[in-house]
Amino acid sequence: MGIWILYKAACWAQTSSPKDMKTDRLLQQAISHLKSLISTEKDNGIFLHSPTNDIEECCSQSALECFRKELTSTTHKTSKKLKMKLARNLGKPSIMNSLNTCSETEIKKVQCMTCDSYPKVNSSQFLVNLQSRLQKAFSSRP
Repeated sequence: MGIWILYKAACWAQTSSPKDMKTDRLLQQAISHLKSLISTEKDNGIFLHSPTNDIEECCSQSALECFRKELTSTTHKTSKKLKMKLARNLGKPSIMNSLNTCSETEIKKVQCMTCDSYPKVNSSQFLVNLQSRLQKAFSSRP
C-alpha cells in the first residue's frame, strides 16, 4: 500500500510543474484566508460591488481586480491584516493568470463590466462570491 502511494506521488510530481504547484498553493491559501474571513466577518452594514458568478470567462481577471479593489477599500481592525494578505495573494500574477482561459485577442473583443457596474452586496455575500470564484478557478485547473 505504501509503495502505491509513493508511486502516485512521484507520478503527480513529474506531471505538475513547480509553477503549477505554486499557483495551486496560492489559490488554496487565498481560499483558506477567505474561509477565515467568512467565519469572523459579521454583517457590518457595508455594501461592496461584487462580480457575480455568471461573468463571462474572458472577464475573470477584471472581476478579480474588482474583488481585490473592493476588499482593500474596507478594512476593519479585526480583519485588516487577513484582508491585506488576501488582497496581496489575489494580485499575484500566477493567480491572475490562472483565471485567464482566453487569448489576448478574445480578451480585447469582449466588453467586461467595470467594477462600479456590478451590483452591491453586503460584505458577507461579497466574501462568499469571491470564494466561489476562487474555488471555480481552483477546480478548473489541470
